[in-house]
This record gives sequence, structure tokens and C-alpha cells, in this order.
Amino acid sequence: MNNSPEDISPQLPRIPTPLFRAAQGVAYTLCLLVCIEIAARAFVHLGPIFGRFVGWDDSSSRIGWVNRHHRGKDPADSFIVYDPMRGWTLASNLRGLTVFGGKTLSSNSKGIRGNTEYPYQRQPGRQRILVLGDSFTFGDEVSDDETYAHYLEELLPGTEVLNMGISGYGHDQMLLYLKGEGVKYKPDVVVVGFVWFDCYRSLLKFLSFSKPRFELRGGKLVLTNTPVPTPESVLSSEWYQPKTLDLGVMLRGQFERVLGLMIKHARTITTAILDEIVATTRQVGARPAFVYLPMLDELENSNTIMTPNEQYLFSYCEESRVPCLFLRQRFLEERKRGVACTGRRHWDPNCHATAAQSIRDFLVEKGLIWERASGRP
Repeated sequence: MNNSPEDISPQLPRIPTPLFRAAQGVAYTLCLLVCIEIAARAFVHLGPIFGRFVGWDDSSSRIGWVNRHHRGKDPADSFIVYDPMRGWTLASNLRGLTVFGGKTLSSNSKGIRGNTEYPYQRQPGRQRILVLGDSFTFGDEVSDDETYAHYLEELLPGTEVLNMGISGYGHDQMLLYLKGEGVKYKPDVVVVGFVWFDCYRSLLKFLSFSKPRFELRGGKLVLTNTPVPTPESVLSSEWYQPKTLDLGVMLRGQFERVLGLMIKHARTITTAILDEIVATTRQVGARPAFVYLPMLDELENSNTIMTPNEQYLFSYCEESRVPCLFLRQRFLEERKRGVACTGRRHWDPNCHATAAQSIRDFLVEKGLIWERASGRP
């Protein structure tokens, strides 16, 4: 029997249930997040574009390290090794390794630059200076016998100068090196080679590689990110790192830099770390000293007035009553005399020699070191 039109009920559209709408919203959101993540992953592998957003943040440093690793072996891999407490350190027992385009690198059994072995036990009648710092102290781009630590030892007969600078170190790693190893040498003087951007390194838990980081909690330094993750664990987990969050970290870092929040935070944590370096030095009966090491671009500034970065260290030294030397003016004077201080990114031997002479004069003038270990001048 045929149905009349009156017997046919119109088909009304099905109204989605709340559960269906929620599921649909979740699906759309997930699709959007996946698309954003795909775009973010493409972005971080576009070198020229990614490079414009790189800043002083963990994500920039980690992604940059991973990208360099995938492109090929880092030249520093030939002399830098993993350290669970400090992140990385100089390999021990290196002999005449050719680095930096023809320069020579050696290390002793404890991983201190040079061939000289320094026993923990002091030799009677000999003074001992321990030098902490980053690549400018370590001597990137120069040979073992061209670092300012080596020249300083030559200028002070009867004095041992231990070059405990490590490329890429921040003040936090210098503090850990001093506490874990440096104090064992029972130094008379601990010299910190101060480079201004090392302040920012103390904000990070990833730089040249994964590293420790101090946080201020209740006015006290608390060590985090130790043991430091191994290179293998970083590489194996990189695929699971959300690049969208990495971009957020990078953008936040850029905003903090523009607003002046980053430098404020960096100086706050740096002051606490320097306080601990000074306290540790004095606890073992040694005397601390700071030397401001100007980078090459700073040497273009011929103004006799201190820069903001120099003023920060000057104020710290005044308040802490720590002897402090600033090398920029001495370097400018040498330039006027025709002694050029050049280099690609770091100092050349002329810079190191000038620094060593200035540090030697400074240490003697301040009474930190005798000119001869056999007696006072």
C-alpha cells in the first residue's frame, strides 16, 4: 500500500549531543596543535630563520647543539668530555693536539691545560695561583704557551699558575670547579677571569651542552639539573621535545631581554655565585681577585668611562672588598703603542701577553703575590 504524503514524517537534522560536541572540539584542537607543532619543527631546522630568534635561553642552546651534532662533529669534541657535575670539562692527558687552525693543545692528568703536573701537595717555598674562567682564560685560538696563565707563570719565578679555565663555562661552573677540584690545590690566590656574558650563562641549564644551574631560594643558592644529562640521553629524547614549547621559551627570552628583566636576573644570580666563590676562596686561606677580560668588540670603545658591565663588577668588588683589575684601558694603551690585539673571536697571543703583564703588576701591587717566592720584596 502506498503511503500518502501525510504519512511521511520529515527527517529533522540530528542535534549533536554535548559529548559529541566536546569530542569534536578536542579533535579540532588536537589537529591545530599538530599543525602548529609541524610548523615549529620545520622552523627550527631552517638555519637562517632560526638563527634570527636564537637568544640566551635553554631551547635556543639545546636545538642549536642538536642541529650542529646532526650536521657533523663539533671540533671541540676532540678535547672536551662529559662531566656529570659541571656538564663538560677538558679531557686529561692530551699531548700536542692540533686545534684552532694550527695551535697546540695539551693537558695534564687532572685535565688542566698544559703539560705541567701540579700535585695537590704544595712544594715549600713556591706560591700557587689558581685561575678560573671561560674560553678567554682557557685560551681558545692560541697554543698552550700563549695563554695569559702561561705567560703569568713565566713572569713570576717560583710561582705555579694553574689554568683552570674551560671553554663555555659560566660562573656557576667555575664555582663548582673551585669547590670540587680547585680547593684541593691549596692556592694562595684565586683569580677569576671575568667576561661579561658569563653572567647570562648562569641562567641556563643548556649552553655548549647540558649544564648545572643554580637557583636562588630564600636567598640561598640551590643546585639543580645534576647529575647533568649525558649527550646520548639528550639526543635520544630530542624527538619528544615539543618544539612549540621551545618557541615559546625563545620568545619569552626575547621579551625578557628587551624589557631588561634578563640582565637584572643575571646579575642577581651572578652576585650570589661570586659571593660563594669569594667565600670558598677565603675558607681555604686563599685571597680572591677578579680581572675583567674585555672582548674584542669592547676594545673598540676608547671611552675612559666604565661601561655598564665594567661598572657592575667594579661595584661588586667595592662592596665585597675584593681586588679587581680592568684591562680595557691597558689594551687601548698598547694599541696606541702599535701592539695590535686581534683575533677571530678570542684573543691572540699579544692580548694574552698584555693581560699577563698587567695581572702580574696588579698582584704584586696589591700584595697578593711576592715577586719572588723566596721572600717578600
